[in-house]
Amino acid sequence: MNEDSSVDLRAVIEIKKGQEISKSYVSSLETTQLRQDRLKKGWYFTCSCLRCCDPLECLSFASAVACLRCREGLILCTDPTDSEAIWVCGDCGDKKEASAIRKLNQYFLTAIQEAGEDCMLLDNLLEKSVKMFHPSHYIPTLTRIKLNSAFLKLGAR
Repeated sequence: MNEDSSVDLRAVIEIKKGQEISKSYVSSLETTQLRQDRLKKGWYFTCSCLRCCDPLECLSFASAVACLRCREGLILCTDPTDSEAIWVCGDCGDKKEASAIRKLNQYFLTAIQEAGEDCMLLDNLLEKSVKMFHPSHYIPTLTRIKLNSAFLKLGAR
């Protein structure tokens, strides 16, 4: 902060004159459902950025769920900006309700929270989550982060 209470900002990429500058209000690691829910509750808007509108989330696959029916495809949201949109497997066409996807995510989020710093529980959750979600999905990613932290604390004892 400068003496006159102003702030200097520096961009890490080129910003062309007239180009829109945006700010992320929520974690980019989270699923589109979680991000959109947080934005609606905290800032009262639905984000329509490129990533939030793309079922593949700009190839991050942070929301992609593994299809247990065909065991090959990914279940993706048909309209990520609609919290009640149907989710469909790109390979076999199996459909899931948005509420079922929310319930699956919430089950794992609760289990991760309840596991705390227990390395065995977190490792078991990671093993289960990579079968249920794309490896880059928010749940396995969060589990890896929590597991790394737990191992670091265990090693510091």
